[in-house]
Amino acid sequence: MEVGRGGDTAYILLREALVKTGKIAIARVVIKTRQHLAAVKAQEKGLMLELMHFPEELLPVSEFKEPSARTIGKRELETAVQLVDSMTSPWKPEKYTDEYRHELEELIQDKIEHGDKAVPRTGGKKPPSKIIDLVSVLKKSIEETEGHSKAASQKAGKGKHKTGAASRRSRKKAA
Repeated sequence: MEVGRGGDTAYILLREALVKTGKIAIARVVIKTRQHLAAVKAQEKGLMLELMHFPEELLPVSEFKEPSARTIGKRELETAVQLVDSMTSPWKPEKYTDEYRHELEELIQDKIEHGDKAVPRTGGKKPPSKIIDLVSVLKKSIEETEGHSKAASQKAGKGKHKTGAASRRSRKKAA
């Protein structure tokens, strides 16, 4: 949270009091039209606001539905761990954007440009698919991930790119 104009002293006092006591502050904050419960925490030279949930927004533990499969096979776990390891990469926050906001801004711009005319909707929900054999799906994903990694390293090593028919053939094989 940034300090507001004229609030430097109060901001520093709150931050230092929280640090000295080892406590956090609890607050109610309105964002847009909804009230949220929040924790205010001292963080280095600033204050951090962390949104929380009101009790009625939480699912009681007694109502939590656990997965029905109680045991998993050693092979499935090894495959799942291998998949996670193969998909792990350094955190790059710039790769993640607020897609909802971006699409909303595009929709607003379309409405501005086209007036009240119906603007065609894009996307939509995809129907859920049933995965019968989790192990085969995990293995396929690992193979695809490893294939992309090998292809990228080969391209980087050779410094050459396929063009024309050879490129189309390799793309068909990959698909």
